[in-house]
Amino acid sequence: MKNWIASILLVVTTISLSAQTQNIKGVVIDAQSEFPLPQATVVTTVEGTDYWATTNFDGEYTIENVPTGKITIKAYYTGFSTQHFSNLNLVSGKELVVNFRLLEKLEQIDEVVIVSKKKRESTAFVSTSSAEFNVEQVGQYAGSLNDVSRMAMNYAGVSASDDSRNDIIVRGNNPSSLLWVIEGVAVPSPNHYSTSGSSGGPVSMLNINTLSQSNFLSGAFPANFGNTTSAAFDLQFKKPNNTKTEYVAQIGFAGAELGVEGPFSKNSKASYLVNYRYSTLALFDKIGFDIGVGSAVPKYQDINTVVNIPTKKAGTFKAWAIGGLSNITFNNDGESNNNYFDQDDTTLSQDNKNLISGLSHHFFFNKKTSSKIAFSYSDVNQTIKMDTLNTVNNNYERSFEEQLATKRLAINAKINTKINSKNKLSLGVDYTNYNLDFHILNVDNAYENTINKKTALTALYTNWQHRFSEDLVLNLGMRYQYFELNNQGVVEPRAGLKYQLGKTNLSLAYGLHSNMNSMMSYFTKQETAPMQYDYRNLDLAFVQSHHIVLGASTKLSEKLNLKAELYYQYLFNVPISHKDPTYSIINSGYGEAGGAQIFFDELYNEGKGKNYGLDLTLEYPLNNGFYTLLTGSFYDSSYQGYDKVWRNTAWNSNFMSSLLIGKEYTINDKSTFAADINLNYAGGKRYTTIDLAASEQAGEAVYDTEKSFENKLKDYFRTDLKLSYKRNGAKISQEWSLDLRNAFDIKNIFSHDYNARTNRIDTSYQTGLLPVVQYRILF
Repeated sequence: MKNWIASILLVVTTISLSAQTQNIKGVVIDAQSEFPLPQATVVTTVEGTDYWATTNFDGEYTIENVPTGKITIKAYYTGFSTQHFSNLNLVSGKELVVNFRLLEKLEQIDEVVIVSKKKRESTAFVSTSSAEFNVEQVGQYAGSLNDVSRMAMNYAGVSASDDSRNDIIVRGNNPSSLLWVIEGVAVPSPNHYSTSGSSGGPVSMLNINTLSQSNFLSGAFPANFGNTTSAAFDLQFKKPNNTKTEYVAQIGFAGAELGVEGPFSKNSKASYLVNYRYSTLALFDKIGFDIGVGSAVPKYQDINTVVNIPTKKAGTFKAWAIGGLSNITFNNDGESNNNYFDQDDTTLSQDNKNLISGLSHHFFFNKKTSSKIAFSYSDVNQTIKMDTLNTVNNNYERSFEEQLATKRLAINAKINTKINSKNKLSLGVDYTNYNLDFHILNVDNAYENTINKKTALTALYTNWQHRFSEDLVLNLGMRYQYFELNNQGVVEPRAGLKYQLGKTNLSLAYGLHSNMNSMMSYFTKQETAPMQYDYRNLDLAFVQSHHIVLGASTKLSEKLNLKAELYYQYLFNVPISHKDPTYSIINSGYGEAGGAQIFFDELYNEGKGKNYGLDLTLEYPLNNGFYTLLTGSFYDSSYQGYDKVWRNTAWNSNFMSSLLIGKEYTINDKSTFAADINLNYAGGKRYTTIDLAASEQAGEAVYDTEKSFENKLKDYFRTDLKLSYKRNGAKISQEWSLDLRNAFDIKNIFSHDYNARTNRIDTSYQTGLLPVVQYRILF
């Protein structure tokens, strides 16, 4: 017995005292063709000792038993530029995956070191207005709450309109026009509680533990991105570990979750990943803990899955899926105030059931030419119900109900070829089939409508890149987009030029971009005669926008980078209403003053809009545990309705800025402590004044539309603070963090609303101090 206990103690002691090491793995590929580079060398140096490996026939490498901590790693291959990454975090609980994309040299000159990450294939033709990020940044930045959308709000030109949601405004454009792309194919909004025509929600269904390198494109993007006049979020799932089973568990603001990834078997390179999450607040509610929100408990759960199957001759298959369930109920007794609805004695409930799935196949015909086919199927169901108190019988009765089911089947097929070291060509086709099943009942307006419609959007595109030299690159593209519903087609040219002048990179890009309107705007009926309705918006044309961006980035010092982009966007064919001379679809989704009448008015493509401004970014990348990111944007966003008067759009806050500062302190060889702060300062939201006298007479809010969006709320200011402690054990890594969102509890105004009961204007506020505690373990 004593010997048995002694043996256990010896094993535990040995494990705890053993050196903390971990493996580094990944692939090295040709940046232009994406073909694997065998016999490339990958090396990292820790305390004077080199740890290295060479890639196999598939371009894969594994460096074993590297001491944990911050590492710098580089890859080099004869005839190609060297690429290296600095300040990567190697932890004991999870293998580090570092993939390299090496660019072939045009001339055999001295070694060229590429410090920044080479673009993924989908963004290889991007000339400007692109930001690449990794999941470690999402988890590190204060205030991001492990949400990629909230992290993007730290980029220049990007702002938020609502603390309680992750909709993002890009350069003054309507947030609903944001394009979501996952694994190369367009998908609907991957958010809980998302609504029709929206691109965001309160909580993302995307789990950062399942994502890989991703990009955010804010304008003048290449031809493989379409059906948006605003911006594109290009996301990619990670390749699950195919040699070792790994686990992650965490609990925090977004939920309690558990994830696992690993190989299907020891003899197969096929691997899987599954991550499940359940709402933390709903979990507390189930066990009887009062979280102070009454009946309005956000209840949601989601699952992210990925399966990667490489084959020897048939290419690589990748399947993925995101599933989410969410529901919430609000009871408004007339005493409380919230940011969701302001109707007294009313119960509002929302239920969502979302499935977004995909399958892709990547195949190489030879070392220079490959194809990728990506499919996506989504089924998004939303039900909104509103019951209002009948003061006669004192019963709650249904006053509004909306049931919306949207099915989408999307296909993207493309061929990429590296003609030679100077030229790269891509040809592709996009197809999306929409199936809309909708029912709406509005008792107050005596309106009821049922829709079951199908339509499709098809696009052909090409991108070509020519490298005149190592310093001068030209990107050209063309996209043709056709809408089956009304047989309308548009041609969209794209062009970009990049020139490296010493330490300064200059860029110029142009693009014509087109966007479908919300499906609801085509298929809702308009009243053509008393109690007679017909579809009058089926022929709406694409909203279109010219994008022009002039950019420059330079190294002020070895570690300090400055980037500036000057842009202009001109929108035309914007739907407007003849009934309301100030209405424009540009403002839809903002609120009643922004255009709830989109469901009832006949619309005409006669409106215009324009956005112009300057985006500035000053960045000191992570070095010796310290980083800082300062962004600022100064812009103007305006539109023209039926009365031909130029007005501010709902999204015209005029300026926005953010400052991120972080410092990591090494306590010992096992533990680190980090402090991150995020300061946000922006112009206030635009709003339309409420006519109090007219509202009292009507019994509801009546807006002075002649002065649409003339006024602004007070400037917005918020400070987020995050404190985190990380500890590496022999086999596990743990992290404790406290994120204080709006740390100083600043009372930022959300809106001014009419209260029919008191006949006064009430003020509602954005989210106050929100402490978020999180625990995470990797093993």
